[in-house]
Amino acid sequence: MDIISSKKFNYIVCPKCRKKLSVSGNTLKCADGHSFDIASCGYVNLLPPHKTGDVPGDSKEMVRARRDFLSKGYYKPLADKLYEIIKGYKPEIIADIGCGEGYYTSGMGAFGAHVMGFDISKYALMYAAKRDKASDYCTANLHDIPLADNTADMAVCCFCAHDEHEFARILKENGKLITVLPAKRHLFGLKEILYDKPYENTEENEAMEYFCLVEEDRVEYTVDIDCTDDIMNLFSMTPYFWKTSKDGVDRLKAMSHLNTELGFVIRTYVKR
Repeated sequence: MDIISSKKFNYIVCPKCRKKLSVSGNTLKCADGHSFDIASCGYVNLLPPHKTGDVPGDSKEMVRARRDFLSKGYYKPLADKLYEIIKGYKPEIIADIGCGEGYYTSGMGAFGAHVMGFDISKYALMYAAKRDKASDYCTANLHDIPLADNTADMAVCCFCAHDEHEFARILKENGKLITVLPAKRHLFGLKEILYDKPYENTEENEAMEYFCLVEEDRVEYTVDIDCTDDIMNLFSMTPYFWKTSKDGVDRLKAMSHLNTELGFVIRTYVKR
């Protein structure tokens, strides 16, 4: 393993006792003696032990599909807009919640911020940590993030379940929360193939107790996907993968070209 920077894992706390973790060789240790090994690829597993064979989060196959699809640049307009918003707020410490394989995370530190990515999938973080040595990556309970209260200037949540109370806990006063959700017509062309009656997504702005909405941005465009593998990789990274009939999947597998709308709603909130 490369020599670990003195700033690596500087803000992470022990998930057992909540005391600060410090780097000691290739291990994170707290004052109470709890220790967590830093994997050879650079991430740290802070999840409690699980049953043998029961690996939480996305599988190797799902991570590979998302990695391969995103690497083609189909979602680059979203990433560019996200970075533009982040740059405008000049955060010093960013927590990316549900960061997956780090596609968006890896660019968040370009403006000088210390970036931490959290996810429950070890396979996602293995890839993220291999390609992005600057950010901290930890597998963790996303409802009990291993950060002390009032630590981060910004939390980012792309296509991830919200835990408003936990986001408010880890953010400083006036900290920003950025969420990314699918717009009404996102992937409608894909749904037209999968379903007899395709439906639009909802864009409801959920009322929050601890946050005020300060900005809403939209990124909407159309893509042509001329590769069956890319089409199936896109399908594999959506919720439709789990609830589509065999007939719908067979129709999609027969496609060599897909034209579909992509749409994203980016909302920025400030902690009350």
